[in-house]
Amino acid sequence: MKKLFILSSILIASVSCTPAPCQSIASLQSGDSIVFKTVDNSSLYVEVYYPDQRDATELLPAMVFFFGGGWNGGSRAQFIPQAKYFAQRGIVCFLADYRIKTKHG
Repeated sequence: MKKLFILSSILIASVSCTPAPCQSIASLQSGDSIVFKTVDNSSLYVEVYYPDQRDATELLPAMVFFFGGGWNGGSRAQFIPQAKYFAQRGIVCFLADYRIKTKHG
């Protein structure tokens, strides 16, 4: 749980930092995914959803979604409708992967 808290803090900080260091995140389009960690040849992704009309230099609030499943199963896709809903209301949303038993053993 501590690692999830640290990850969410990093993601929120990356949205609220100055534009130059955040260029790689700011250049993503809604629905794009980036690898945030590789473990035992398995890549873990974070998917981002931005508001439609946004200024890349503007600071925006952010939400991080972690799917349920008790590390046994699940998918970040379960929160896509919620991420799109909040993105339409001006909040940057991140959908984070984590290792699960059914996929990573």
